[in-house]
Amino acid sequence: MMFLEMARALQRLGREPAANEQLPIPADLRLLVTDRLRGLSPPTRRMLLITAALAQPTDLSVRAATDDPVKFRHALTEAIDAGILELEGRRLRFSHPLIGSIPLEDLTPEDRRALHRQLARTVADPEQHARHAALGAAATSEPVAAALDLAAAHARGRGSLTSAAELSELALTATPPTAQADLLRRTVTTAENLYLLGDPVGARTILTTRLHAAPPGPQRVPGLLLEATISSWEQGDASVASLCERALVEAGDDPLLQARCHATFSDTSPSNAQEDFVHAQRAVELLQAIDSAPADLLSNALTNLATHGCRLGRGLAVSALERAVELQSAATALSIGERPGMGLGMYLKVVDRFDDSRHWLHAMRTAAVEEGDNIALPMILGHLATLECWAGNYQLALQFAEQGRQQATRNGCSAPMPASAHVLVLAHLGRLTEARRLGERDLASDDALGFDSATALHHRSLGFTELFAGETAAAAAHFTRALSIARDMEIGEPAIMRLHPHAVAAFVHLGDLERARALTAELDASRERSNLPWAKAMAQRCHGLLEAASGNPSAAVDALERALAEHPRLAMPFEEACTRLLLGTVLRRIGRRADARQQLTTALTDFLRLDTPVHADRTRAELAGIGGRSGGADDLTATEHRVATLVGTGRTSREVAAALFLSVRTVDSHLGRVYRKLGLRSRTELAVWIADQPPAQTTT
Repeated sequence: MMFLEMARALQRLGREPAANEQLPIPADLRLLVTDRLRGLSPPTRRMLLITAALAQPTDLSVRAATDDPVKFRHALTEAIDAGILELEGRRLRFSHPLIGSIPLEDLTPEDRRALHRQLARTVADPEQHARHAALGAAATSEPVAAALDLAAAHARGRGSLTSAAELSELALTATPPTAQADLLRRTVTTAENLYLLGDPVGARTILTTRLHAAPPGPQRVPGLLLEATISSWEQGDASVASLCERALVEAGDDPLLQARCHATFSDTSPSNAQEDFVHAQRAVELLQAIDSAPADLLSNALTNLATHGCRLGRGLAVSALERAVELQSAATALSIGERPGMGLGMYLKVVDRFDDSRHWLHAMRTAAVEEGDNIALPMILGHLATLECWAGNYQLALQFAEQGRQQATRNGCSAPMPASAHVLVLAHLGRLTEARRLGERDLASDDALGFDSATALHHRSLGFTELFAGETAAAAAHFTRALSIARDMEIGEPAIMRLHPHAVAAFVHLGDLERARALTAELDASRERSNLPWAKAMAQRCHGLLEAASGNPSAAVDALERALAEHPRLAMPFEEACTRLLLGTVLRRIGRRADARQQLTTALTDFLRLDTPVHADRTRAELAGIGGRSGGADDLTATEHRVATLVGTGRTSREVAAALFLSVRTVDSHLGRVYRKLGLRSRTELAVWIADQPPAQTTT
């Protein structure tokens, strides 16, 4: 109950306690702990205070802060025997953290400052020295604040955002009220650290008042750019553009500040791909003209230039990204979202380099977790979810999408990437009602904020959902809206959203061949520009659809077979199965039943393996429409069926031969006839076929 009261007190506080602020502890719990400590000797109680005041206490650091090593050993033994302290290697910790916080809180303010001054004289770590010096100061002090600045930068450089945030907040508190420029600079630093830790609301709160009170000019530019970055998560595209434009005006003639403005403008993508590309290009030009330009900023600008060029349909400038990686390795650490590795992870999947994309996204995810960069995690997880959805790894994609949604909720931000990927995965898995409910909710939320790029993603995912549900008109409406937004944003690369082939299918079904041809022409243009496997396979598939709809089945078969020839270079098994389903359907309609059965059976095997029930059912329906021999269990002799069942459940030919008293050669002969009759190609496909049979047919 006492711990529940403590939780309620924290809830009433409405925020996390500050670095120098004590936890709200109920009186009953305070009394119990005080009584427990009262029986300890004075040296032991003093040692416990030192331990509680240190951020990472060890037996060595606590002994260094005590006057008498002999008394320290006795005190440590007494505290451990009393169950107050635990020693793990060199690390000291309280058996419960409240045991240390209560006596520390009971010190008078002056005694607490004296304790921190003592620790500042003994700790060797520069970050902890600055922290204790700040907590030991009785008043604001510019030297103390400057030392804390350095300590915060050191913490940020070693990848500890949590320590950097604490130290920068202490630096802000230690700054004299007359030092207005330093107050603004340290406010921005503190707000940035809070934002990266996943607290954009707290960051905006600490930033806004002081930023808006400062006079216009270059000193406000970093704050305006940070506010633009926060707004890119919270308030839609229009506010981002306005803040970036204001920052450009206030930057004056300073080329470095101008470069930062252009880089942020392109990084937050407030408008369209062409404008973002121009801003990225301008940032690179300005930085390359500056002697000893910050490597981190040039790295970020090159990343933006490469990624926005890809959005425009100009291909991915991998060499520019690799140069950005080289620059980043020698620079101060950028936030995860600004690193070239993030750009590589996001866009290598667009150019069908899935394994390379996966490598970079996981590297960025690891860095974000280790450094506490929580604001980047939803984006990373959303791109991982999209990648694994494309790759047909739906359960893994679902896991990433759900984690991304949860982290975004903790951050209090919109997260269109994991949200739209979540809906897309659910649609593929046949969970259409759930996908529609979530997608419509996400769309309403981001549309109200004016997030054009987010609403395009939501319309895309809802388009797939309605198409799979058989609601073709609704699907076409969503695809149309997504494509319209993409065009307004001048996104010229169809491989980014990958909705063109399914939109073509919807328009063909509705008889709108003109719009289907226009989208196919866009795929053709992408194929000619980029030579990507996805564009080549999907363009041919769309041509096959159009030829079939125009009454040219032979031409349709030729186009679909060309599409299948491209699929081995494309790690998207669902799309390959869809191409086979379409080819099998056309073959069936022109009377090529054996060929149709082979394509449809393979497609069914793939859909079953992928666990995509909507398309598995559609394929079964096509198979049922084939006249003559059905390619089912009834086509097999009793021996062939027994061989198929045993092989399909994982047994080797030798094991099957022993079980049925046959030779291995005879088993393999029967197995070859099974493959031909069922239109299968491998033991894996046979295993899926066996698993899909009714129980009565799979008994031996």
